[in-house]
Amino acid sequence: VQGKYEEAKEVLDKALLIYSRNLPDNNVEVARANGFLGAVYMELGNYKEANELLQKNLNVYIKNYGNNH
Repeated sequence: VQGKYEEAKEVLDKALLIYSRNLPDNNVEVARANGFLGAVYMELGNYKEANELLQKNLNVYIKNYGNNH
């Protein structure tokens, strides 16, 4: 299973690179990819990185949908 998380991380890193070239940072699709990558980092035990990505994800969702969404 560990190998699959590493593979997922590589795919998500590539997706975020493409998104960063074409979408603003506050785009919901970028946030979604950051959230997925954060979950992968959690599974890999990289909690600091996971927290940073998940916080970024949350901030974008709040900015786009508000606190009550």
